[in-house]
Amino acid sequence: MIRGYKNVKWNRLLTMEASIIWVPDSQNRMGIDPWPKFHIRIEKLLGYQKVSFNSSSVNNGYLKSEKDNFYVKNIEKINTEAVDVQFQMVKNSPPYGFSSEGDYEEFVRTTFDIEYSTDLQFTFFTTPEDKRSYVSAKADPSIGKDYYKVLTQIESIEEFSEKKYFSVAEPKNFTIIN
Repeated sequence: MIRGYKNVKWNRLLTMEASIIWVPDSQNRMGIDPWPKFHIRIEKLLGYQKVSFNSSSVNNGYLKSEKDNFYVKNIEKINTEAVDVQFQMVKNSPPYGFSSEGDYEEFVRTTFDIEYSTDLQFTFFTTPEDKRSYVSAKADPSIGKDYYKVLTQIESIEEFSEKKYFSVAEPKNFTIIN
């Protein structure tokens, strides 16, 4: 029996609790400041749904998103181990985090971007002061500086893929010569 494979891709809408981090000591200078002035740190996964961009998906139980032009559907049976691996990948990938030198370079390009930083700054400072919290460098040494954070909820459409293996029947009356 011969085995083949194909790459299967799928999109998921992840709803996550996150913190907008403000590092007041940062001037948002790429190559000088180790951390951007504002960035997002994902805390936990709140939701995981199927996503479609095809309007006919409503015939298959999808509902139109209230916020954007896509359709979502809850998943009845979830492989929690696979979802956790996917969540960790997102959590440790730009713009939320990094796990390699290449990821860090992408994290820097994204989070030090003036538009990205300005959007987060607006969200941070329009949040009431009583919702902001101070974190000392001693309490969280991962940043190495004192910072402030605001809890927020974010949604992100992520694309995942994997190789799916399948069996291919061998042809009859056919000889394979190496």
